Amino acid sequence: QINGSDERNAWERTISIRKGTGQYAKDFSTKNVPTVKKSNWRQQHEDFINAIRSAKQCTIAIKEGRPLPPPPPPSINPDYIQCPYCNRRFNETAAERHINFCKDQASRRVFNPAQKAAKLASRAQNKAQVNSKKEPTVTSAVGTLLQNRTMDSSKDRSAKAGASPESTSGIKVKKSPSKKD
Repeated sequence: QINGSDERNAWERTISIRKGTGQYAKDFSTKNVPTVKKSNWRQQHEDFINAIRSAKQCTIAIKEGRPLPPPPPPSINPDYIQCPYCNRRFNETAAERHINFCKDQASRRVFNPAQKAAKLASRAQNKAQVNSKKEPTVTSAVGTLLQNRTMDSSKDRSAKAGASPESTSGIKVKKSPSKKD
């Protein structure tokens, strides 16, 4: 049971504790209480309902074979803070860190159009140099191997024209290389 005397005793205890610190009850007013943000549950609820409706429309369109409807527009969270440099949105603690970082990055960037055009031109020139690769040179050993392969393939074609019983059965016969004296 809580009655008036218990509440008074509790109050007197807090005053007696604060007397030693030099602070009294009226010093601890609502100034020190952190402000509670206004809840935006109604907007979140409406966004949720709209998302469900658009999902239903998509499933109906898929079943009927129609083209999909456009997605719902993204909702902007009013609790987020927009970065003035990159226009992205963050919560309070992340925004404090990000805005300082983005400010430093923006100061390092070059926004001079002449310098930007020069950079683009040098990039295009580098790409042109990379794309103009030289054809690989064929050494004499590689050249003879290629010639031998083409000759072997032409012999195989002429042998298939004769249609020997081995070739019709689908079994490939591996020929041993002949030695020349």
